[in-house]
Amino acid sequence: SRPRPEASVDIPAGSMLVWYSDGLLERRDEDLDAGLERLLSVTSRLDGDDPQAWRDTVMQEMTAGHRLLDDVVLICLRLQPSPH
Repeated sequence: SRPRPEASVDIPAGSMLVWYSDGLLERRDEDLDAGLERLLSVTSRLDGDDPQAWRDTVMQEMTAGHRLLDDVVLICLRLQPSPH
């Protein structure tokens, strides 16, 4: 696995942030980039502003109902607009 570059981005209000541990992505029989691509594919199809619905869908799609061998942490957080 190669080092990932650091970056910063402005995230607009209303965005859904998806934080995860490596256990969600890593599989013994595939490269980490394949897990990242799978997560991107899942999240790019999601819509709506319910973090619980996002979490449930991401977990179901990423695990395909299989028991994982590693611990998984998944947090979906919708950014609210700041009050003016």
